[in-house]
Amino acid sequence: MKGKKVPKECAFVFQNPELQFVTHSVYDEAAYSYRLKNLNEEIVERKVYELLERFNLRSFKQHHPYSLSVGQKRRLSVAASIVPKKEILLLDEPTFGQDAHHTFELIEMLQELQREGVTILMVTHDIRIIRHFATRIWTIEKGRLVQDVDVEAERSEAL
Repeated sequence: MKGKKVPKECAFVFQNPELQFVTHSVYDEAAYSYRLKNLNEEIVERKVYELLERFNLRSFKQHHPYSLSVGQKRRLSVAASIVPKKEILLLDEPTFGQDAHHTFELIEMLQELQREGVTILMVTHDIRIIRHFATRIWTIEKGRLVQDVDVEAERSEAL
């Protein structure tokens, strides 16, 4: 791999969010990575409130992550994974359990991260996400790559 850089930081959002929760409150889950970096608690608080607001979880800050709905757990798992920003974000069905509003809100946030240079790999069966978000589509069947489509190249050719 001469000449290639291996990313220092990569985050993974599990298909089952409960498997990645490590604290006993929504607030502490969102604060966990900030605290690992030994940030001042006032800065942590400000950043966590912004994050919880962005993911529509602020009113649940004192709840245990396991007590949240499926969609809320998913949003919390994504929120906790993007703090601090990683070079690569791996997501397994991040929109499962979300209503249309939260699905597209989450996709917009992921697109913002993508514009900032974050590489996003997502497993999804949601054709709406594939149509609006994907730049490359890999189709996997029985553990094997059976199709590799460069969506951006196809879009350019269509113009």
